[in-house]
Amino acid sequence: MRVIYHLAVSLDGVAVHPAGPGWLQPFAEAAEAYIPRLLAEVDGLLMGRRTYEEALDLGWVFGDKPALVVS
Repeated sequence: MRVIYHLAVSLDGVAVHPAGPGWLQPFAEAAEAYIPRLLAEVDGLLMGRRTYEEALDLGWVFGDKPALVVS
């Protein structure tokens, strides 16, 4: 089994912003090109509850890939 670890991190090393992952919104256009390539490589997703909720609010872009949410 192969595991791909993908984490969005700001230049100052912040992975979890107090306001949630909404800080990524300015980069949504770049993500639109990247996410289909990432999804072609994975069978499922593992994410935290806040990231999951934010992904739902921003518009779920992960298609029908199963997601396991941990909190």
